[in-house]
Amino acid sequence: MKQSIKGLADLFLLLIIAVLAALLLLPRAKERLSFNYQPVPNYSMKNQDQEQKTQEQLAKPREIAVLFGWREKTGQGTIEKTVEVVADDPIEEATWLKPMGFVSGQDGARNYLFKESKTGKVLTLASGVESKGWKLLEVTPEGFLLEFQGKEYIIKQNE
Repeated sequence: MKQSIKGLADLFLLLIIAVLAALLLLPRAKERLSFNYQPVPNYSMKNQDQEQKTQEQLAKPREIAVLFGWREKTGQGTIEKTVEVVADDPIEEATWLKPMGFVSGQDGARNYLFKESKTGKVLTLASGVESKGWKLLEVTPEGFLLEFQGKEYIIKQNE
């Protein structure tokens, strides 16, 4: 009985060696590399017009730089414009809101982002549209004029 089990084990090992030798010695088919080639799209006048329209909708570098506190320099210093608002109540500065920038939608409308330091939440406002009680009234290079529950607040640009 022991000899028959040993003989079967030897036969099984010989079979494995024969299969491996056959795999190594027989020629294999060469692997082909496949490339996903896509032709360059045909740019027509229609595509150029669409591209030009999207370029016009994008923000200019100066508009973006103002969000980060950049001011255009002249020979005598910086240009500073002041916004004069006449009101019965003085406008309070919303120091807990920090401007983060804006994103442009597909229709070209800008949505301005403000971070509330009290809650850590981001507030998204479009001009004239109310969101979470806040309404964006005016955007200037110096800052933003917002309204909350009938009271106006000003947010200065990042300095």
